[in-house]
Amino acid sequence: MSMSRVDRESVAVLVAGPVSQPERDYAVEEVSALTRLCREPILRIRVSLDAGGGAGAVPASVTASLDVNGGAVRARAEGTTLREATDLLQARLRTRLVRQEHRPHRGASDRTDPSCQPARERGDRDPAADLATE
Repeated sequence: MSMSRVDRESVAVLVAGPVSQPERDYAVEEVSALTRLCREPILRIRVSLDAGGGAGAVPASVTASLDVNGGAVRARAEGTTLREATDLLQARLRTRLVRQEHRPHRGASDRTDPSCQPARERGDRDPAADLATE
């Protein structure tokens, strides 16, 4: 498995029901492959696999949470098999990671957009001070 940006110790796999080792490996590989989409470091990955098939014919489900430099990116998917659920999950995570990468860096708007700064730093009158004088 090639995990260039995440080491194996950073990946936690939780399992419910009869999940084979190849199913686990496939889920970890598919989720880990998405790390190349991130400029920020991936600190941890958590993958939960549920084989389903219990009472009421619950479908298989896969949930993943990536700690992207302190921010969580999560997704969940269900399918008739764990492989199908993993493929759906990877597509959802890909969309969320790409969307996150196109957002301004956290805190960037505070530094660049004057409307995000406190009124006293912009030189505007402070509305709270106006209320105090009434």
